[in-house]
Amino acid sequence: MGKFILIDLKKRGEHSELKKLGPTLLNKMDVWIAEFHDGTPTAEECTAVENAKIQELIGEYDAESEKLGRVKEEVPEARAQFVKYLNWKRGKLFLKFGATIQALEEQAVTTLQHCQEMWETFQESLKTSFPVEPSVIGQELQEFLSQTTQYIEDTFPEGVKGLDQFDDALPNGTPSYTEFQRSIMASEHKLKEANTAAIPDELAKLQESSKEGFKLAVNEAIQKTIADIVLDLQQEETLPYLDEEEMEAFRKELIKAAEEYGASRMQ
Repeated sequence: MGKFILIDLKKRGEHSELKKLGPTLLNKMDVWIAEFHDGTPTAEECTAVENAKIQELIGEYDAESEKLGRVKEEVPEARAQFVKYLNWKRGKLFLKFGATIQALEEQAVTTLQHCQEMWETFQESLKTSFPVEPSVIGQELQEFLSQTTQYIEDTFPEGVKGLDQFDDALPNGTPSYTEFQRSIMASEHKLKEANTAAIPDELAKLQESSKEGFKLAVNEAIQKTIADIVLDLQQEETLPYLDEEEMEAFRKELIKAAEEYGASRMQ
């Protein structure tokens, strides 16, 4: 059965690599901002170095995604999301140097809004891999929360501990990071329901791909059998009651009949 169910494990691997590429480079941008130390640059200087870094990371994204040929149709949308989130980080370098309470509150809103956008993108990406082993969903959620926690540790002053001092009463209904974490774990049940609902469609797809595999195998077997028959007929000795010319004509008739029958059985 496994011979005919055409699951491209390498393609799944490249899908996973593409899914991780954007967050990895976005985190690289965050770390670069967090580690940037060059006096106190002006807004113009921050903009200039940010632009250069953004172009560098876009170039790195293009170079790495070009290697993922099996999922090349997914790259444009994934790249657009990456560039969107990367551009969303513009101004963060300058914000880093405005260490007032107001600036930190604004940064808290920005940080948590970014976490929410990361969640929306992650959730959609996870659903495209359904159906999966149910336990994978919980593991993926834990990994996602680890990524957002690391993002905050890398970018917010004093990390999650520092953010906790400014995220209790944020505007526009922005949740605190603790509330955000709770909502992520609470989503596991609904995601598992969506995973279960995806099984019938996946089985239908596998059934269709298996049919194509069966058809190909049967056609190949027919072609091989006919080829063997033709070879045997070509080597058949002349019948004692036919001369060579008559035997050759008879062989051709038999070969034609065999080939026509074989062709009629192929799909």
